[in-house]
Amino acid sequence: MNKPCFSFVLAAILLVTAPIASAAGPAPRETRRFALLVGANDGGAGRVELRYAGTDASNLARVLRGLGGFSTRDVILVAGDPDAAAVRTALASLRTKLAEARKSASRIEVLFYYSGHSDATGLLIAGERIPYAALRHRLDGMTADVTIAILDSCSSGAFTRAKGGTAQPAFLIDESSQVEGYAFISSSSADEVAQESDRIGSSFFTHYFISGLRGAADANRDRQITLNEAYQFTFAETVARTQATRGGVQHPAFRMHLAGTGDVVITDIRDTSATLLVSASVAGRLFVRDGHGDLAVELSKASGRPVRLGLSPGRYRVTLEHGRGTDRAEVILVSGKVTRLEPSAFSAVALEAATARGDAPVTAVPVSISLVPPISTDAIAHAPVHQTIAINLIAGSAQSLTGLSISGAVSLLSGPARGIQLAGFGNVAGEATAIQIGGFGNVVAGPMIGFQAGGFGNFAGGDSRGIQIGGFGNVAGGEMRGIQIGGFGNSAGTMTGLQIGGFGNSAGTMTGLQLAGGTNVAEHIRGVQLGTVNVGGE
Repeated sequence: MNKPCFSFVLAAILLVTAPIASAAGPAPRETRRFALLVGANDGGAGRVELRYAGTDASNLARVLRGLGGFSTRDVILVAGDPDAAAVRTALASLRTKLAEARKSASRIEVLFYYSGHSDATGLLIAGERIPYAALRHRLDGMTADVTIAILDSCSSGAFTRAKGGTAQPAFLIDESSQVEGYAFISSSSADEVAQESDRIGSSFFTHYFISGLRGAADANRDRQITLNEAYQFTFAETVARTQATRGGVQHPAFRMHLAGTGDVVITDIRDTSATLLVSASVAGRLFVRDGHGDLAVELSKASGRPVRLGLSPGRYRVTLEHGRGTDRAEVILVSGKVTRLEPSAFSAVALEAATARGDAPVTAVPVSISLVPPISTDAIAHAPVHQTIAINLIAGSAQSLTGLSISGAVSLLSGPARGIQLAGFGNVAGEATAIQIGGFGNVVAGPMIGFQAGGFGNFAGGDSRGIQIGGFGNVAGGEMRGIQIGGFGNSAGTMTGLQIGGFGNSAGTMTGLQLAGGTNVAEHIRGVQLGTVNVGGE
């Protein structure tokens, strides 16, 4: 789902002149970098509730801590559903921190980030306005050598107008990068809307901006991401990926006035906690998802050029789309090490079953009654059927379900199930957001959200959110967030939650609790294993 919600503006407001030490001069001065990151989904009455403002703020915080030189103690995160008072309090707290830091630090740099609603005159938080003039006044009053403001919101271009003052050295300077001035970046032109996406769980611009900062934008392969590199990458990706959206194509805008040598370095991936090195021979569109299933990086990878990505340690699923199909690889990144990803690590995956536009139409049937699929009221439709209520004396079959299906033996759906499936033997669906209860078991070929209870067991081929209860066991082929309870055991590719197995449990990456009468196995564990034998690879 794409929502025309907000635009992105980067305003580097460089306030107070400070000298730059040369390579032959005195040792570099002690520098403290502070960040205040605000994510507000609620803009007040009459404005669409955003879904990813808080997520965007949290993701940027993670990148700044890992790659931008910010210590955890110097990052203030205000996300979720804050009000304007909480933001003002955080600004005051930041000012207090800066005054205290000035006693020991000779150089202080500040980054302020806001993701949420705004209009031409100010930020809109839970129905209250913080005028741009008031925000600028507070930022101007910070005792910092460099101040950077980032606004991810509608009409925030009004905040970026030049306001005078003395230009300052750029953020994250070193001996090869000595520039001063200002830079403005917006995610869309004045007459365009900006959008957030459920598929990527972020705004388009912020998602690609962060992907670029993690290394995807490193055009010259020096492992330092500059402002120019980040913008060029983000511009190309945003334009390409919004061409087919309801809100229309976005054209990020760029205004910069920098003087000096080099460029503004935003992130440095030369010494990351973990690095994924994608081989030069890998080519196609890459999607890198972490152990929680969240999309961490997305980029188009050309052949003949390796790409280094700075990521946190853990398990990742890498999907590669190319002209011949789709491949997938699983990698585990270890702290302090570089993990190479070669073409041999990928395996082909089956494409998701779908009905293309223009194929035979699906007929909606309010009430379906059948003995077995050939002997059914659905037969008169002469087309795939979408059921609302289905009563199947022995077995029933349909394209999809939104409602209730009751079967003496089996309920078969080639497409999605939305509602409840009850069967004496079992239920099958292509994907499910539903409750499935089967005397023997239940099968979902793709992703599952909901509840599965089977006398023998349950299977979900894709990522799952919910509860699986099986008399023998449960299997989640992808990532499972929730609870698995099996009389014999449970298995999940990536598990976040609770596994309870009479004999044992298995997970690739486990975050939570594994409880078994026999053995628990996890390649990567963050949590607790309670069993006779417990195996945690890391």
